[in-house]
Amino acid sequence: DAYQRIKQRYPHVLCVIVPRHPERGRHILKTMLARGLNVKLRSKAELPCPETDIFIADTMGELGLFYRACPIAFIGNSLVSPGGGHNPIEAAQLGATVLYGPHIKNFTLIYSALEGDGCLGVNTAKDISDALDRFFAPKEYCHSTVEVLQKKVGNLGGAAEKTMNELEIYIKRQNI
Repeated sequence: DAYQRIKQRYPHVLCVIVPRHPERGRHILKTMLARGLNVKLRSKAELPCPETDIFIADTMGELGLFYRACPIAFIGNSLVSPGGGHNPIEAAQLGATVLYGPHIKNFTLIYSALEGDGCLGVNTAKDISDALDRFFAPKEYCHSTVEVLQKKVGNLGGAAEKTMNELEIYIKRQNI
């Protein structure tokens, strides 16, 4: 629904869907075709063209490629209950603005830390298309929000180093 709304304002926009489980690609294909959309499947070595509406990247190990190629990522399993969400860190690290739904119980702390201009919660297809509108124009806005988001992600890092430092202090106290 969000894609069809935004396509009215931006006729050449391409929606890339990367299912967490690639075997869902065929089901997504049928759903999109039933809506009258022009769809291509990556698993069939099909490439998007100017007429393509939806590109389904139903392959493994390529999520990073699509986060780099797409300036805005909606992180799934978060719009419909019960959801739970998926981790937004990789998308943010690789330069995508992040949109997510209200059902993010598995990553609440991460989303709270990232919330702001480059990481935005949405509830409906209208919210998604309105957010896309904001990020599509002007382009500088999207780039500046990504920079802020990447700094926030950087602040979340260093868990291994912090853990090692704490272990070193603990070991010294134990005289081990």
